[in-house]
Amino acid sequence: MLSSTPNDGSEDIVIPNVMTSQARIQVACSDNVFFDVGDTDFTVTALSTPTFTIEVTPDPQALCVGGTADYQVDVGSLLGFSDLVGLSVSGVPSPVTAGFSADPVTPPGISMLTLSNSVGLAVGSHNLQITGQSGATVVNESVGLDISSGVASVPTILAPTIGAIGIPLSPTLSWSAVAGATSYSVEIATDSAFTGVVDSGSGGATNFTPASPLDLATGYFWRVVASNSCGAAFQATGSFVTESLVSTCSSPSLAIPDGTGTPATDSIVVGVGGTITDVDVPLDVIHTYIGDLSASVEHGGTTATVALLDRPGLPAIDPDYGCGENDIDAVLNDEGGSAAESACATTPPAMSGNLTPTGSLDDFDGMASNTTWTLDIVDNVNVDQGTLNSWCVDIKYALQLTDGDLDGVSDIIDNCPGDANGDQADQDGDGRGIPCDSDIDGDLMPNDWETGFGLNPQDPTDADDDPDEDGLTNLQEFLGGTDPTIGAICGDGVVAVIEACDDGGTTPGDGCDAACQVESGWTCSGNPSICERVAVPALSLWTMGLLVAALMSSVCWAYRRWDVK
Repeated sequence: MLSSTPNDGSEDIVIPNVMTSQARIQVACSDNVFFDVGDTDFTVTALSTPTFTIEVTPDPQALCVGGTADYQVDVGSLLGFSDLVGLSVSGVPSPVTAGFSADPVTPPGISMLTLSNSVGLAVGSHNLQITGQSGATVVNESVGLDISSGVASVPTILAPTIGAIGIPLSPTLSWSAVAGATSYSVEIATDSAFTGVVDSGSGGATNFTPASPLDLATGYFWRVVASNSCGAAFQATGSFVTESLVSTCSSPSLAIPDGTGTPATDSIVVGVGGTITDVDVPLDVIHTYIGDLSASVEHGGTTATVALLDRPGLPAIDPDYGCGENDIDAVLNDEGGSAAESACATTPPAMSGNLTPTGSLDDFDGMASNTTWTLDIVDNVNVDQGTLNSWCVDIKYALQLTDGDLDGVSDIIDNCPGDANGDQADQDGDGRGIPCDSDIDGDLMPNDWETGFGLNPQDPTDADDDPDEDGLTNLQEFLGGTDPTIGAICGDGVVAVIEACDDGGTTPGDGCDAACQVESGWTCSGNPSICERVAVPALSLWTMGLLVAALMSSVCWAYRRWDVK
């Protein structure tokens, strides 16, 4: 009936057209094996009388105070129902007014419900009930209305912390909830300008995990924007570097002393330096009766030791000897699915897959990766013998990176590596941190220019202001090279946008009049304006001859008319 729906506690469904008196509903997880079935039977019966349905979308709807909101009301028909259906709505908060585009509606049909006159409306959530009625038949449908009064504020980055290094490849990004926000949009990119977006998402949750693992040893930038029906705020921006991986192996084919308690010992030198975030130990051993064995690994730089095995199957499988099956080909890691101590498959290898060790390899977290690692493996019982074929140390670690401006953010993930900006603030989202951004608010007016004229370099809305009331916005003043604090003055020798000319005076008759408009018969150019009369083109002899002939003809005609009189 439904799949991949959020686990929010309720859902509208369509019951299959199967008549039964023993119907039940099962709810199952989409990503694991857990499920539950209703405790009580219910009956599904065939519809026998024509009727109508009401479906309203979206649910809920969002409304910004001062704006409008629309719902689509679908009136459906069952068994050919076609009588008129009247519509009404209740629960509308004051002072909002509601109106239907069509009322009544002939099923199947659609009517749009519009909410308006929302000025002064209080912020909050409401439930509306939309009712359809045809004769004695009444159908109700409830929908939500979420009201916001302003753009949501900027979230606060919680995790990973800004500039974090050694982050897992499938991190959970989280941020603070914002009052009034109805949704959040998240992006992850490989550059601070977000031209290389690798994953994104949106919804009401305050956390996000990428759909696919990120790359090893890579710097990422991420940002989150809170929004509601009134719009979106500036984004909060974070950055991090994923963990690196070094895998170092040894294949000694080393015999394990039989039953003496003396360990077979082998060492691996890891030359790559970094702070450990995770350690896994793949282990390949040929040995009959693996319940005889115990093993441990040691970090040479600190002599810290973690037990990998301690006689698997003892005492749970056999109180004397443990697991009596053969061979090990497994990866010991703290994220393994089951305990290595309980592994004892009858088909070799008895121990395989990803298994958790006896001790915790997390004990090595925070230590340096570049050291000598030593494996000790002991056969504790005589008779059965074996060999250490190979083993590895797989280390995830945090890179040691340069932080030139000492702001706690490594240069490769710093949106302003030359100037300290530990919060990585980037108001206009152009990929440049505030200390490095010549136009912080992205309004096309440089910070220095705005500051010099008393404007706010962090307010993008002032680009449209006109403080000197000369008809030019601040942005137009910047683009035109004029002073946004001084209105246009005719006669100052500066041609403003609203002036056709300005020759530095207000005396008429010189081509530019007292209102700084070009006089008839003149042309002006330059700043200040230089005006000159429009030249009258000279007449050719042929043209003059035509004019003279025309004039004589006119005179003669006048004479002939006089002579007639």
